[in-house]
Amino acid sequence: MLVSIGLFILLILSFLSFILLFPFGLYQYAIIPLIIFFILLLFFRLWFYHRCRKYINLNKVIINIEKFIQINAQNEGSISFSSNNDVYLCVENDEIISFNLKGFILKKSFIRAFILRQIRYKTVSNKLKISKLFSIRLKCKCKYDKLYLVINKHKYLIFSNNISKNTFLSSEISKSKFAAMYNSARTYFASNVVEKINEKIYLDFYKFY
Repeated sequence: MLVSIGLFILLILSFLSFILLFPFGLYQYAIIPLIIFFILLLFFRLWFYHRCRKYINLNKVIINIEKFIQINAQNEGSISFSSNNDVYLCVENDEIISFNLKGFILKKSFIRAFILRQIRYKTVSNKLKISKLFSIRLKCKCKYDKLYLVINKHKYLIFSNNISKNTFLSSEISKSKFAAMYNSARTYFASNVVEKINEKIYLDFYKFY
């Protein structure tokens, strides 16, 4: 937590230094905080991915989420989580999805990332580039017109008009297991292939290979 806060503060300070120096024509001095900003941005992203992977590994869930989705008369689905001491639970027909997110700030984004990954599986596997799993918006076919994620009675629309909707944060959380794809040319191009995702491995939360 302290490392994340420290990196973020340094990011802001370096960017503000560039903004303050550049308008005065002090380009030779402004370039230094700009370079520092981009270096810190890379380290911040790597640290963020590292933190996310720890929670992904802690919360491996092998389950079909369809049985947890309730559908109303308007053909709108909802999947509901409630929290107890940073443990988030979805209970339906004596079955449970449980996430231990103690110490993780982006709890809602984490759960959203998990649900959307499950929804997108059939659309992406053997049909689209694997990187599409992480996109902000992706067209999918589902049996409901809308899907809401409900967390502690707060509703978030995550699917409508055949479009599944990530936020920037939930997309980045999804990418975290594949951080190498976004930090080297070789693995980045590997993420742009179309191949079949092994469903059994996929259901072991975020593990493809």
